[in-house]
Amino acid sequence: MPNLEERAAIWEIQRSRFGLPVQELPDHNGWVGSDIRNCCEAAYTLQLPIVEAAQYRRSRR
Repeated sequence: MPNLEERAAIWEIQRSRFGLPVQELPDHNGWVGSDIRNCCEAAYTLQLPIVEAAQYRRSRR
């Protein structure tokens, strides 16, 4: 599981990949890289802020 610093790097990579602006991030404690990627993809696809797109992240639990 990535730590806070690693998750920050993943957010930057995925945000850039999808052309999303720098913006507020959701609570991402416990998230892995695929969660972050999926959230950014949803934000891009649905044209929503990342915080709102986080609602579409499926729980793996």
